[in-house]
Amino acid sequence: MLRTLGDQINKNLGGLGGFSFRNHTGEILAILPYTDFEGARQLVEKFGRDLQEEKLPSLRALAQLKIGSSACFEIYVYAGVAEVPFNEDIEKIIQETRATKQIIATYRCDSKGGET
Repeated sequence: MLRTLGDQINKNLGGLGGFSFRNHTGEILAILPYTDFEGARQLVEKFGRDLQEEKLPSLRALAQLKIGSSACFEIYVYAGVAEVPFNEDIEKIIQETRATKQIIATYRCDSKGGET
């Protein structure tokens, strides 16, 4: 599932001169050094809509293949945006971005395997 999210990040953000990496289990960070705050905020909104409408529902089919037809799970995708000086320490960037994070996409299925 993280691979799908990583692929979506690269698809949406790859041409902007930035990069993404897995920081912790379940956490992928994208750094966009050449994008201003408003541009980054708009990208996050579009990214969240694309995930919500296209990618997260397709993960259910993948999960059913891997762990069975009764597979049920919840996914909450958070994103934050921060504008920091170009030479800022990466830990400071991560800290400031985490302070602004909010849910941008969700997916849940009920106990019978249907979407909610």
